[in-house]
Amino acid sequence: KQRQKLEKALDPFKFLDRNAPCKPFTQVFAQAIKYGELVDPGAVRHDVEGLRLVPLAGGRVELQAQLKHRDPASGWSSWQYEEDGKSILRTWTPVYRFDLDPAVARFYTHALPVLDQFTHAGKFPGGKTKSSMQKLQAAKLPIFDPAADLAPLEELTAELEAVRTQLDGTDRLIDQVVYRLYGLTEEEIAVVEERGEPQST
Repeated sequence: KQRQKLEKALDPFKFLDRNAPCKPFTQVFAQAIKYGELVDPGAVRHDVEGLRLVPLAGGRVELQAQLKHRDPASGWSSWQYEEDGKSILRTWTPVYRFDLDPAVARFYTHALPVLDQFTHAGKFPGGKTKSSMQKLQAAKLPIFDPAADLAPLEELTAELEAVRTQLDGTDRLIDQVVYRLYGLTEEEIAVVEERGEPQST
């Protein structure tokens, strides 16, 4: 419940224009990708569920796409019906590395996590024959707004991250107490944590 309250507390549209004009990815980042480095050739045909910018050394950034795909080790029927289970894998995959103006990078660092709310689509363009890269190129992104005041958003993000860190520490402490109460061995703890079973919330 505490984590849900945290997510609701961070409303980026207090600081970003929800109705900002959008353009296709290839136009928004045209110059950046022209001189950038393509990391992933995009041959795979996975759904693209999200984008994020990760800062690198030397002022460069890495654009990563969250790919949704079926776990090869799982059965087909479980993949169809177990959306919240481990049959569905979501992997952050590097796509491009390029130089980006700090102000532009700052804007998209906050805009990309809520991209679906800008486009009102909820997901990127689909199609069985499209590769992940084709889906990415067809996605629409909000145009950079130099007037956007992101300082309050960054301050709020930092505060919430500090609270999340405290909650993670509390969760871990509770887990350790539970392990001790049940007398679990290191091997048993490893098995339980690999399954993701006790993590208290």
